[in-house]
Parts: sequence; structure tokens; C-alpha cells
Amino acid sequence: WLIGPWPSPDWSGFDKTFPPESEIDLAKSYKEGDRELKWKPVVTTDASGRINLRKALADAENVVCYGYAEVSSDGDTLFYVNARFDGGALPREAKLGIARREGGGFLEDGASEALLARVNSEEYLVYAPATAAGTRELYFTRLRKGTLATEICVATRTDGEAAFARPERLEIAGSSVEAPTLTNDGARIYYHKRTDAGRYRVFTMGRR
Repeated sequence: WLIGPWPSPDWSGFDKTFPPESEIDLAKSYKEGDRELKWKPVVTTDASGRINLRKALADAENVVCYGYAEVSSDGDTLFYVNARFDGGALPREAKLGIARREGGGFLEDGASEALLARVNSEEYLVYAPATAAGTRELYFTRLRKGTLATEICVATRTDGEAAFARPERLEIAGSSVEAPTLTNDGARIYYHKRTDAGRYRVFTMGRR
């Protein structure tokens, strides 16, 4: 799901709080000038999973857009990525957040920043979250800024209310390793990566 864009002249939007940062309600819309912004489901056919935001949302530059992903198995906790674009192919910033179910939607957990302090980093774009063991294990992809080197990491915590520990990188050979998803029992992980032939394929491995 995506929503936007909000204006960000001279990147000023990166210092502002737009509605999706304080609440996540897929049925809600927001007035922005003479436009009405709504959440919309987006499907990409790109082999690498990339989405062209100019086509998906608007042909614009110097704007802020939002997306989200991954709900816990009990349906009450939402792990999402907050990505900010400035017109380039990759976001300028991408960090994970946590929201809790409130009525018919989700509101950002007030402790989200503290809970994910060791996961989010100014050095990386952090995205594609997936949880296991309740929400005690958090798997995600991160991309070091200024490179195309992706890696899948896992951060753990002692219980569902504790902060996540410093993440550890999973030893997965290959390039463009991204998008982890765990089976319900947490015994296997699925992910995609680019093969030597330049195509993207889904792979799986068991827990070691």
C-alpha cells in the first residue's frame, strides 16, 4: 500500500510530520491543497520488486510518500517501513516503525523509535520487515546508502514489549538478497536474490 505525495520543497518535508507518521488507516483520506490523498494497493511486475512511484502515485519531484507492510499473526501489531523519496530511484531514507491496532486502524506506537533504535540506522535503508516467534524476532532487508549491497538481518528481543537488540546479518550467498518471509512455525525463511543469469528467483532455507 502507498499514499502520497506531500510536497517537500528543498527536502523540507523530511523534517515535517505528515498524517501517515501518526496514524495508519487505509480507509482514510487526507486533503493536500486541492487534492485528496488516499492509500492505494500497488502491485509491481518488476523482477526486482521495485515500484515506479511516478506511475503509481504522481509524476512529481521533491515530495514525500509512504508505504507499509507486515502485520503480526495476532493482527494487533503492524511493522511498516516509512520511506521518503526525493525524486530518485531509491528513497533518501527508509526506516521501520511499529503501530498498534486502534479500532478499525493502526496508530504509531509511542515507543516505536526506542524499540527499533538498534535496527534503524542513518547508514542504511531499512525495509521489508517480517516477524517470527510472535514478534520477538524481526527479519528485514537493509541497503547501505550509496551502494547496491543488500543484506538480510535479524534482530531479537526477550518479549513483545522489549527493545530489539543489535541486528545480525544472515549468511546468505549471492547478490540482491532481499525480502525475507518466515513460515508460521518459524522453521524456514523465504527470500529472493539475483541469479548469475541476472534473473530474480525465490529461495528458501531451514533454520540452523
